[in-house]
Amino acid sequence: MAHLDPMLVLGVLVAYLGLLFGIAYWAERRGGIRHPAIYTLAISVYCTSWTYYGSVGTAAETGLHFLTIYLGPTLAMILAPYWLEPILRLTHRYGLASIADLLAFRYRSRSVGILVTLVALIGVVPYIALQIRAIGGSMAALTGLDPQAEFSFVITVILVVFSVLFGARHFSMETRQEGLVVAVAFESLVKLVAILVAGGLALVTLGGLDGLDRALVDTGLSETLAVQPGENGQWFTMLLLAFFAFMLLPRQFHMLFTENRDPAHVRSARWGVPLYLWWITLPTVPIAAVGLALGLNLPPDYFVIGLPLATGHPWQALLVLVGGFSASAAMVIVSAVALSTMTMNHLLLPVAFSPARTPDFYRWLLQGKRLLIAFIILLGYLFAQALGSRSGLAAIGLVSFAAILQFVPGMLGVLFWTGATAKGVRWGLTGGMAVWLLTLVVPVLVRSGVLPGGWLEVGLFGLSWLHPEHLFGMVGIDPLSHGVFWSLLVNGGLFWIVSMRDHPTPSEAEAALLCQEERVAPQVVVEGVTSLGEIEGRLAEVLGAEMARQEIEAAQAATGVRAITDPGDTARVRAQLQRQLSGMFGPTIAHMVIDRRLAGTTAPAAIADTIKIIEQRVAQARGNLGDLTGELDRLRRYLDQILGVAPIGVVVLDRSGRITLINESMRQMGWVQGGAVTGRHWREVLPQIAPFLSAELEAVTVSQGSGAAWRGRSAPLPPPEQGRVVVIENVTRERELNRQLRHADRLATIGQMAAGIAHEIGNPLTSIHSLAQNMTEEDDPGFYREGVALIRSESERIAVIVRELLDMSRSDFEPLEPIDLCEAVDQALGLAQIQAKRRGIELRRDPDCPRDMRVLGQRQRLVQVLLNLIGNAAEEVGQGGKVWVAVHRAEGGVSIAVSDNGPGIPDELLERIADPFFTTKSAGQGTGLGLSVALGIVEDHHGRLTWRNRPEGGAVFTVWLPQVAE
Repeated sequence: MAHLDPMLVLGVLVAYLGLLFGIAYWAERRGGIRHPAIYTLAISVYCTSWTYYGSVGTAAETGLHFLTIYLGPTLAMILAPYWLEPILRLTHRYGLASIADLLAFRYRSRSVGILVTLVALIGVVPYIALQIRAIGGSMAALTGLDPQAEFSFVITVILVVFSVLFGARHFSMETRQEGLVVAVAFESLVKLVAILVAGGLALVTLGGLDGLDRALVDTGLSETLAVQPGENGQWFTMLLLAFFAFMLLPRQFHMLFTENRDPAHVRSARWGVPLYLWWITLPTVPIAAVGLALGLNLPPDYFVIGLPLATGHPWQALLVLVGGFSASAAMVIVSAVALSTMTMNHLLLPVAFSPARTPDFYRWLLQGKRLLIAFIILLGYLFAQALGSRSGLAAIGLVSFAAILQFVPGMLGVLFWTGATAKGVRWGLTGGMAVWLLTLVVPVLVRSGVLPGGWLEVGLFGLSWLHPEHLFGMVGIDPLSHGVFWSLLVNGGLFWIVSMRDHPTPSEAEAALLCQEERVAPQVVVEGVTSLGEIEGRLAEVLGAEMARQEIEAAQAATGVRAITDPGDTARVRAQLQRQLSGMFGPTIAHMVIDRRLAGTTAPAAIADTIKIIEQRVAQARGNLGDLTGELDRLRRYLDQILGVAPIGVVVLDRSGRITLINESMRQMGWVQGGAVTGRHWREVLPQIAPFLSAELEAVTVSQGSGAAWRGRSAPLPPPEQGRVVVIENVTRERELNRQLRHADRLATIGQMAAGIAHEIGNPLTSIHSLAQNMTEEDDPGFYREGVALIRSESERIAVIVRELLDMSRSDFEPLEPIDLCEAVDQALGLAQIQAKRRGIELRRDPDCPRDMRVLGQRQRLVQVLLNLIGNAAEEVGQGGKVWVAVHRAEGGVSIAVSDNGPGIPDELLERIADPFFTTKSAGQGTGLGLSVALGIVEDHHGRLTWRNRPEGGAVFTVWLPQVAE
């Protein structure tokens, strides 16, 4: 088998890297390519040298096990709605750049982020070494040189340069690495074309499909492939590893979530990725068959590159080399970028975070990330050199996958279990990794000659129950399944037991709900902040002036908030700043900076924001909605329209009194002026609704000076939202109609009671007539004086009746104006005090009247009401009795209570005492119109007059009036 010139091979790879540089640079200049195919191909970074080279080796040695590496991701993409879409939502909304960020965010724990980062480094650096070793091995297969040759280091250095330039062009996940994504997508396309070319060459070499059948039989590969997957427990283990590796490997997380530009691209990837994997799998069996048939003197892993050389196709060999290099290089670059982000955010920044003391912290971040990328790739190179060729590609890959599998319990807590705790994750990861090291890493190191061989003969420290491949005496299971079983059992068991014994903290519980449900995080309003400059000043104390300024400008651009006009603005800016800082520093430091410098009060998210999220999800899923769901969606929109045009005002408040929803009618009725009020406290923008919040009873208020009347009612919202809903109706026209109706009722009452009126007036007129006639017949001066006095008394009685009738029938009600209620009460008490003293009655006010009580009304008419009530009470108690007047706030208005310690009102008369001409006094002692007149005056003031007996004796008459809406 002829070999190629090493310098030619090196030159081709360098030229290919130059092409990648050009593609990445072009993509950066044009701002990336917004096509779902780019996202699908970028996700296919999953296909590394293991799938490119190792699948052929696996097929040649163990049969169909190689299919699990492709079936796992296919199954994962089928189930994407249950894991990919929720995680994508979280990473985009909260600025989470890595799996360490996600787990640290969910469990609100810095230590979890540190532990996850360490596990990722331990698990992935050997995988990087595998890729570098694959590059060296493929070059050795082409050139015939030692795979440890110096030019392998040259390629590694070039990978470092590319990764640094295009994998760390930006310091935050807010800006996508467009050049890197397009370059990785191009590499995925190249490796697919290259492997298909190799597969086509294999079929041509074998003489087509018939030749393939003969080769399968002749080489015995057909028997190897005929082994049923279920007959070997490793099949399920490898399927499990591939399934979760596609989800949780740092490079996969980076491409799936961090570099995603459009969530809609996931829909294309759900079928695009399985299709890509199906195509890249097709050549595996033909290449394995031809390699065995030709008796290639190469490890089966490298049949794919030895085939073109053995058949005299050097240029195809170079293409296959470039394809394999693409598979390895893409994995190395993306993994290094992802690990550098995790290491920076969770290992370095927590101990070296000092932007205020660093002149250009952005540059420091970028340079630090680039150094970490270089360090990680070089660390992988050193590991590859130390490992040499003592383990197969598949063995290293499976062990690396098993390490990443330790993230599974913690991720299940993210997606499904709100009771999971940070302590449970820490215990689970620590225990699982310890078992992983013992059962999977130790055997690899022993077989590589790094550790003593006795550890695989008698067990660790001579203890048989600590045998790495037969832990606790378990036999009859392959080493991989054995290690995966025990590591996951210990990890998951500790995770569950510790979480069950340890209750989630409030912050963990809140994060758990945010992770599992499509909801908006509670707003945190920054108290005491009136401008963006104040927020910038607070951030500058930690970030430095320049960095704080740039972050504020970025937050302004993202939120559209140009100035702080209401508390909701501070909440939106704060949330965006936290997202930006999380993308740069990780969620742990972002929480620390924001919580310390922009502390505030927590309120439930505005319902408008929640509705917006729901509408976005419905819009995205409308193509998949069933008939019933579609009808529900149309019904919801119909109800939204009704609320918007309803002729009543609706205001919804959260538990802290902030407005979460307000309909358009509130503006049309003049209750709201100016800009947005959502998120602001009702006392700031709607103090007029105060009368409606004190109780669930109906209340009415009148706008000052306009004569407009409003009826409102409030009711509490049930848990968990709580808060209140207020409904307000304009009843000005209704009040006017009611007033006119009352006037008509009074006139009708007067007509109906004409006989009663004639009787009441007729009696004194008869007396006057009789006295006058008698006076004409008498000459006694004393009789004259007595008769005149009686005539005057009866005339006054007629005048009172006429005056009260006029009050009842009055329709020209004068406009109301703001008056001081306490002054009216004082005036009435002053006038009544003279008669009270004369009768020996104690009249007092208890307690003192608050001096800020103002109502809309006519003072003299209210004084008339109070005099009537006080006079009635004084007549009931008699000499030595007590009458007292109390004024206080009640039900959103003002209450005036006139109480006495008299005999009270007979129960059978409680419903009748306000009827016109009804009186309990002796004939000639009262008209029976006083209380009826008082009731009419109070109603004209939009108030209520009620009465009841006191349990301890006496009666109390209460006048309630609405307080002026300021």
